[in-house]
Amino acid sequence: MSKIVYLFGAGASCECLPMVRNMTDRIIQFISFLELVDNQLSPNEIFDTALDRTKAEYQESMIKDLKQLVESCKNHASIDTYAKKLFVKSRHGELKKLKIGLSAFLLFEQALQNTDSRYDAFYASLLKTSTTELPETIRILSWNYDFQFEIAYMEYSEDYRHWASAHTLNIASKHIRTNNRANAFGIYKLNGTVGLTDGLTRHFTFIDNFKLPVTIETVNQIVYFYTSGLFNSKLYPTISFAWEEDFYDVTTRKSIISQAIEATEDAEVLVIIGYSFPFFNREIDRKLIKSMRDLRKVYVQDINTGGVIQRFKAIRPDFNFPEIEPYKEVEQFLLPDEL
Repeated sequence: MSKIVYLFGAGASCECLPMVRNMTDRIIQFISFLELVDNQLSPNEIFDTALDRTKAEYQESMIKDLKQLVESCKNHASIDTYAKKLFVKSRHGELKKLKIGLSAFLLFEQALQNTDSRYDAFYASLLKTSTTELPETIRILSWNYDFQFEIAYMEYSEDYRHWASAHTLNIASKHIRTNNRANAFGIYKLNGTVGLTDGLTRHFTFIDNFKLPVTIETVNQIVYFYTSGLFNSKLYPTISFAWEEDFYDVTTRKSIISQAIEATEDAEVLVIIGYSFPFFNREIDRKLIKSMRDLRKVYVQDINTGGVIQRFKAIRPDFNFPEIEPYKEVEQFLLPDEL
């Protein structure tokens, strides 16, 4: 059976999460939700003794920060562009605040929206006789920060703890140390993922159960997440960007890109879904795709396949065009004939 690699971009989650061009509008809706009277946290309670302001004060501070983020993003092409500007100007504190705000927003969106239904159908096709029997010949490279793979899988495992799904799905992510299992189904998150880490092995998402409805307790969890990320010096965001320095596991000395290359260099089939090969990611895309020495077939699933194919050929000009198959139907994720 052929070794198949999927390359996922933002378009793969567009039925649930906003594309970059719509991000600020949805963050504004998030702010409005936080400002509702019914969603106001207590002006008398505190999160813990290490934080000296009330829950209501931290919520107000978070809303103020999010409004500033929206205004800053309005003056740039995208939130990614603004992040790159902060990075090159060495404004690291502001970049950290952006990442934590983006994480808090994505946690809320996924708690509210649940999952893109195509992930559910994808698992229904891949899983065999049990919820843990995933195809050993498939590897997934994802540029997305979201939890769509994990949340969709929870509906099959019926274990709604994020870490449990991440373990079973064999997820490796930038800035999170992991013992990724070789020669098995695996997901490699190249841009990191939503959450915070203590720099060791712990990954904090703060929302305990994505199956539960969004309530005032969800607001409490998200505000606590945001506050902890900003004011706890031992925590930092697990979202990263392609232009930032890669993270090396202190045990294996392997970066997420190194892990991804090792897992996919013998790929025979590549399936590209909802990914446009943006310039920001070009250097890493070249490393990954040029390392696929046995590649013989590429499928491109996108509404605009022509543009994606053109950018792919710029990365692999040696690849024969007849072996690139466009696929414009996007109702379900493509399952290639080689599967």
